[in-house]
Amino acid sequence: MMHAVLTLIGLVLVLLTLPLALELFLVTCGALLFYDNDDFLLVPTAPLRLVVIIAAHNEEQLIASTVASVRASAAQRIFVVAHNCTDATARIAHEAGAEVSEFNGPSGKGHALLHAFTTLRPTADAYLILDADTTIAPDLYGLVAAALGKHRAVQCRYEATPAAGPHAQLAALAFRAINVVRPRGRQQLGLSCGILGNGFALRAEVFDQLPYNAYSIVEDIELHLALVNAGIRVRFLDHARIYGQIAGSREQHARWEGGRLHLAMQQLRILLRRILGGKLRLIEPTLDLSTLPLAQGTILLLLALALPAVWLRLYALCALAVLATHVAAALLLAPDVSATLTALLFSPLYILRKVPGFLTTLRSSKRDAPWKRAERDNHPDNKS
Repeated sequence: MMHAVLTLIGLVLVLLTLPLALELFLVTCGALLFYDNDDFLLVPTAPLRLVVIIAAHNEEQLIASTVASVRASAAQRIFVVAHNCTDATARIAHEAGAEVSEFNGPSGKGHALLHAFTTLRPTADAYLILDADTTIAPDLYGLVAAALGKHRAVQCRYEATPAAGPHAQLAALAFRAINVVRPRGRQQLGLSCGILGNGFALRAEVFDQLPYNAYSIVEDIELHLALVNAGIRVRFLDHARIYGQIAGSREQHARWEGGRLHLAMQQLRILLRRILGGKLRLIEPTLDLSTLPLAQGTILLLLALALPAVWLRLYALCALAVLATHVAAALLLAPDVSATLTALLFSPLYILRKVPGFLTTLRSSKRDAPWKRAERDNHPDNKS
């Protein structure tokens, strides 16, 4: 009886963690072989009317610096959607030099983006979408415009704004694993690199083929699935860099993870049916959607390692080795490897902090959470 119970627990642990292990093995192998191909920069293209869109909800503290950063990149047009704002976001954005549209409507970033796309379509050929806490490299606008001359959808390299302290270093490491290592791996393997919510750009004609319909709290994942289903591959621009502040609230992270879980419960059956129908390009995005967060997967694999079953322990060791290699690939890309390596000593505490968020994640998965302004780890007002 005990053997049967142990086997059942082991199978459940494998079922929960295998998608994460397979996905990270796939993209990490690709990332370790990655090289950037900038051939598109050598191909002359007709100039595009590229508009920078910033969807902002109560961002009066950060919107001016973001607009200034974009203007410094020689952007021709900046369009800020002040969405359901109760502060001075609209006024400050206008004074900083942006066009501003005050939009009061359904909650959610997706609705703000749809408002922008609809408003701008007659006068725009392409859109670059940024968050309101973003700093961009001076050459980014030109790189994106050149890339969109050849590709219909692109994603810039999105990293965390540098901040001091072990917690910030660990958060930036996790950020880099998701936003750099994984897109690099997909790019190298010829897959669509994904959309990260900030720093992605699309030709306007995409929405003539594919009406925008991404309104959940994880609208970036929702949009990416729709693009891949339509045969549109997102290209990763490794040299086009943007930096954003890390949202540090555990409740906010749980809401995102809950939104992802909610989307998975809605979409996995549909995606599997499409894959069986021949749309093999959906395999990797479906596998990615099925993965647990890295911290939660690590906890479950350590539990599997502790159980007295040889087969389960061998599986857990192999899967943990994959996770460790993935983290090491992100570590090697850190601007200060030694400081990040020192911060890894605090990783057990970082992982344990995720445990109380499990129930919040499950609660958030039962419905679409509203769009709230995220508190940032490295904003001065959030320093402890």
